[in-house]
Amino acid sequence: QGAARAAHGAPPGEVQTLQALCALEAVRPRARVSFAEEDFSKRARLIKGSRLAYPIYVGGERRRKTTAVNPPARGDAFALPMELRRGRHLVTIAGWQNPYHGVLEVSLDGEVVSQSGGMDWYGPQTKARTFPAFEVFVDRTGAHTWRFEVVGTNDTLGKGHWMCLDSLLVWRADVDGHAPPGAPPPAPGAKQLADQRLRWWPRILSRWRCRTRHPRQGRS
Repeated sequence: QGAARAAHGAPPGEVQTLQALCALEAVRPRARVSFAEEDFSKRARLIKGSRLAYPIYVGGERRRKTTAVNPPARGDAFALPMELRRGRHLVTIAGWQNPYHGVLEVSLDGEVVSQSGGMDWYGPQTKARTFPAFEVFVDRTGAHTWRFEVVGTNDTLGKGHWMCLDSLLVWRADVDGHAPPGAPPPAPGAKQLADQRLRWWPRILSRWRCRTRHPRQGRS
């Protein structure tokens, strides 16, 4: 249990068996989801809007296809589950800009993590775009939920609320799973205790031959 708390942020008493610890260890440090896959709508959960439709041809071009809410409207939202490891992560979101595309707000476990004002996908023509990577901190290994919501459109030139995304990429940016700079300090002696547990924990897993198998997190 000490190892699970130190490396994965698991609350006391949650991880009772070696198998449960191995399940946490099996979570990959990198995950990618493609919105262009036909089965994406089976993974996502529509929160608000008409329906998640596939295929949507971005800008009317058949070589650019994705899954999107159709017809689109302000307030459209869907949730996407993802297994993540404890620690600091970098996130990139790729998609297409277009005169009819709106502004996107992204949340993780109920907390807005996208830039202030949202991600504006307006553009004078249909063109691929990837927003700069932003950072999130995951406090515990396990299941987490992303939320994507169309919160508006470009104030001056936007013509619609379409949201045509291509991929979500999340990758672990630290090594030890500890909180990033600026986070509240741990309790006295907590870091030293965690480091001690992390030193002997891999030997325990090796001794018991914990074979981790990584669950599929979309294509990469």
